[in-house]
Amino acid sequence: MAQITFNIPNEQIGRVKNAYTKILESNGISNPTNEQLIDELKSQIGKMINRQTRKTEIQEAKEIASENYIDISIT
Repeated sequence: MAQITFNIPNEQIGRVKNAYTKILESNGISNPTNEQLIDELKSQIGKMINRQTRKTEIQEAKEIASENYIDISIT
């Protein structure tokens, strides 16, 4: 399992907290705790990593396929 460390500059903490508070409030959680905010941040980062991983895997598959004269189209 990978470990992710968040280094948020002090001057940006309020901005990040406000953004994730809005996300949680839109999901019905009012006055979220710091723990809930951190969990949401971890969740969003995980989703971004998964999307990037899939994009990389798809790109690699396309490159391998094109080397073998196969065209892959994913829609």
